[in-house]
Amino acid sequence: MIKLFALMVNCVLLVAQVTAAECYIDSSAPDGGDGSVANPYNEISDLNIASIQAGDKINLKRGSIFRERLP
Repeated sequence: MIKLFALMVNCVLLVAQVTAAECYIDSSAPDGGDGSVANPYNEISDLNIASIQAGDKINLKRGSIFRERLP
């Protein structure tokens, strides 16, 4: 019974890791980025705030300066 429970917990954790989104924002990047490491967004407003869920990661490049209001 304990092994079955442990297996179920591992499956849930695996699914949670697979479904989590990750995006990148760099204020010095050119316009039109897609949020990937290679082509980051250049403004926080480019990110669809409504689509962020628990477990998602938003990476802001160190040294970036953002002068915008958040919704």
